[in-house]
Amino acid sequence: DQLTKAWVRETIPLHTSYMPIAWLDRFVTLTHVENHGIAFGLLQGLGGLSAIIAVGLGVGIVWYVWRHPDLPPFMWWVFGLMLGGAVGNLIDRLTQDGVVTDFVDLRWWPVFNIADSCLVIGALLLAVYTLFFEGQERCGPATDAHYRAENDAG
Repeated sequence: DQLTKAWVRETIPLHTSYMPIAWLDRFVTLTHVENHGIAFGLLQGLGGLSAIIAVGLGVGIVWYVWRHPDLPPFMWWVFGLMLGGAVGNLIDRLTQDGVVTDFVDLRWWPVFNIADSCLVIGALLLAVYTLFFEGQERCGPATDAHYRAENDAG
């Protein structure tokens, strides 16, 4: 994340686009913008509050993982994506006068960066896991067999 943002800041002038691979230009281009809000340009002008939100998110993730060391390995990846995204954008806020460098331009979606992608993918995976899979590890075949044995005995 930080390497790509540094490359964009050094290579592409602010508010201009660049795509070295011509056929990709129909789908995505690299557009250098500064984001004063949170992911995807939402909530512009929050100033230091954006950094506080990022720190809060990071602390919350670390605290949750520390309190739940028995998380499935998949969830370590999910929380790692979210923490990496929060830290990636926080580094920008602390080193780039409170703004985040965004550059991935799909043309039909607000310009974003790799950290934003990590945050969103992590949040989506967390939602899918929570809605469809959480608790299944406790309700597997062993639990079903135990339930049948109790009902057959009674």
